[in-house]
Amino acid sequence: MQGPNNIQYTCSPCGKYNCFVCLTNCEKCKKVNCSCRIIKYKTKISRVKPLYHFDDDPFKIKVGGVGDICEIKSFRDANLPEVLIENLKKLLYQFPTPVQVISIPILLAGKDLLARAETGSGKTAAFLIPIVSTLIKKKTVKTAGSAKKTELQKNPFAVILTPTRELALQIEREALLLTENTCIKVVCTYGGIRIRDQMKKIAQGCDILIGTLGRILHLAEEQMLSLKELKVLIIDEGDHMLDKNFVRDIEILVNCFDMPEKALRQTALFCATLPTTQIMHDQKGAKKKLAFFTDTVCMFLNDTYCHVDIGNNLTSPKSIIQTFLLVDKPELKFQILENQIVKELSQNNKTIVFVETIKETIKIAQQLCNKNYPVTVIHGHRTQNDRKRAIYEFNEDLKPLLICTNVSARGLDICEVKTVINYDLPNLNHDDIRTYVYRIGRAGRIGNPGKSISMFVKGKDEVLARPLVVLLGGSEQEVPTWLEELCSMHELIKLENYHQAKFEAKNAAMLGEKNSSKDTRSYKNKEKKIGSIRCFTFNFRSNVCIRL
Repeated sequence: MQGPNNIQYTCSPCGKYNCFVCLTNCEKCKKVNCSCRIIKYKTKISRVKPLYHFDDDPFKIKVGGVGDICEIKSFRDANLPEVLIENLKKLLYQFPTPVQVISIPILLAGKDLLARAETGSGKTAAFLIPIVSTLIKKKTVKTAGSAKKTELQKNPFAVILTPTRELALQIEREALLLTENTCIKVVCTYGGIRIRDQMKKIAQGCDILIGTLGRILHLAEEQMLSLKELKVLIIDEGDHMLDKNFVRDIEILVNCFDMPEKALRQTALFCATLPTTQIMHDQKGAKKKLAFFTDTVCMFLNDTYCHVDIGNNLTSPKSIIQTFLLVDKPELKFQILENQIVKELSQNNKTIVFVETIKETIKIAQQLCNKNYPVTVIHGHRTQNDRKRAIYEFNEDLKPLLICTNVSARGLDICEVKTVINYDLPNLNHDDIRTYVYRIGRAGRIGNPGKSISMFVKGKDEVLARPLVVLLGGSEQEVPTWLEELCSMHELIKLENYHQAKFEAKNAAMLGEKNSSKDTRSYKNKEKKIGSIRCFTFNFRSNVCIRL
């Protein structure tokens, strides 16, 4: 079809040529993964000023196994190199956040660490700053021969494992800014793009390697990466990385290659929540067993590791105001979403909308794009180039509305996000309440104010009522009256179902015992009556005697 000025339009839902949201194939080259739609990141990224100050810190810092290590009140207390201090000033870090106050001196002392702090509290800088500081002090120019130099350059000093590509790219950007004006080389590796380019970068020099677990395993298997000189191993989003889908692969990476054993390296694990139990695979990968999360951690950390816990587990940031909208009819959700988007865009608020399924994510994004909303979209079926472009457009405020699945729930740090909308609350069959905590943590980063708006569908989300009430109470948030009532009703229904099931089970047992005794008597009577027929069987359910 044709539009104004005789411009040829495609048949995308919005009628725009080569629409990034509506079209999966590039109209220019007819390909899915092409260079036509790639946008390169800028070196500099905008950043909001952190609001944390140690003297006004409302959190309680719980530590274990730290010994005589003292917390720091300023970055200069950690004896950091001057070039790193200057880079921190450029990043607007004036004072260390609560997790950085104690984590930085622990890592600088060479101890293993398990650190938990709420989302947006500066955990990335907490492990990057000690790594960069140590490298600056130890970095020397390699003047050996070319062959030896190439061999040495394949040995990173530190490896940082992440669960998602977007988180790996984010940590890379942060590391590049912290290593500015130094000779430290940072390489990021992940799936979805050609591995050759990443192999070339590693061969040219790699001090800090950041990447997803699968791609790092691939590089190690192809002998394009050597881990024999590794000194520091960081597992980011550790509660997710030590999940049943990752723990076996981490064991392979740690034990099946030339990585130094845990007594000869430093290992740190950072997360926002600590699960009480964790599903693990045995060595064959077939059987499963339950183990406490701390027992899983001990597989990779030394027994004398330090433990840092900021605030209470499974609590959301107090700087995020959480609102819940009770939806009686699911078909009204899109209209409610549109009304909320209009309000947020009128206040120039960057907004992230979380949807449960990929199919629904695509549908909602296309509907909003068709109504000319400045929207971009991320989900698991998009190519890596498209995912990078979506984050770029959202981060640079070109498209201040992002529709996404849980692929963007963990670790994604986009500046000045004011609002998170949960179009669908997490499905407890596949996720848990931690997913909700991670989702709303995309707003109000580093102590800044934010808000979350969640649609609670009556008849579907009641199973989340109790966890949400507990979470809101722990975060000192206002709990809606209707949510408390739904929580009470759901608990009563569960209790009633429990007692009903127990009563039915008891009756079934009594009835079975009664029927069993009747069957036995019937069996004996029939045996006496039949007399000469000895070879037969008896069906206890139908009370029928069958000859053989």
